[in-house]
Amino acid sequence: MRRAAVAWTTAALVGLVIMLAGCGGSEGPATGGEGVGGLLTEPLTGQLAELAGARGRIAFADVKQGTIWVMNANGTNAHALPGEGCGEPDLRADGAKVAFIRFAGNYSELWVMSANGTSAKRLTRRAKDRFPAWSPDGKKIAFVRVVGWTPYIYVVNADGTQLREIIHVGPQAVGGSNGCNHPDWSPDGTKLVFIRNDANYFSGVCTANADGTGVRQLTDPHGDILKNDYEPAWSPDGQRIAFVRGTDLRTIRADGGDDRLLAAIPGTAEMTPCWSPDGTQVLFRRLWGWRSELFSVYADGTHLLRRTQHTRAAHPSWAGPS
Repeated sequence: MRRAAVAWTTAALVGLVIMLAGCGGSEGPATGGEGVGGLLTEPLTGQLAELAGARGRIAFADVKQGTIWVMNANGTNAHALPGEGCGEPDLRADGAKVAFIRFAGNYSELWVMSANGTSAKRLTRRAKDRFPAWSPDGKKIAFVRVVGWTPYIYVVNADGTQLREIIHVGPQAVGGSNGCNHPDWSPDGTKLVFIRNDANYFSGVCTANADGTGVRQLTDPHGDILKNDYEPAWSPDGQRIAFVRGTDLRTIRADGGDDRLLAAIPGTAEMTPCWSPDGTQVLFRRLWGWRSELFSVYADGTHLLRRTQHTRAAHPSWAGPS
């Protein structure tokens, strides 16, 4: 039996449970103006001033259309990048380039493109790659490569050279790991945070040096597949890590302490968090029923703000000047 596939698809299973639970119900916890082109052109009451003050650039995937969108963090200048079958975007720290995955047949390949939609370049070929993450200096990209049914963490230079596996997984790995997922870099580029599945396919947050050594477990698997940890993101000041536990958005200190609940609403699933460039907010995907939109919340759990409307937005990335 292909047991490793169980760990790889758990997040999708959680999302399916939420979608089925939400079928036939209301459209979700927020209401507001109609969107044009899939974006929130009339911000929800009381949110216009907060949107206007946001800085930087946001990229996200429209999972219904298979396209990547880029917009200013205040919601203006939204545009779809060329290309179909694309997803999982990650903006370089300066917001000028985006790494993403293009899905074609049985393969999912790593690409980069300028944020204005030009100069697309394929970095990997005939592979099953996922979840790219730019290094802070913009010189490398960490990502997941699925070999057989096991996800490994690889790094490649931004020009496509020096592809290498950096974190060993498998039955002989520490803890009997059955795969690693969702890498992200520390702000100084010396470490990676990622998810590791244990021998029973329960998952927790880990860190390692950028060369793959010094693996350290920050959160312990809970023995419940619906409470697995996913999708860690390191804060710009290096002090905290946002992640998802089951369907809830949480943060911990970079040493694993001070576990805090950041956002959770019954009947929704919070997913794929990322930080604002100044570290004051966390942007994330909220899934409920068959709806999928972007929300942000302050790092202390206050000021929930809806960022998109009438889209199937997923995998947000926020970069650029703080």
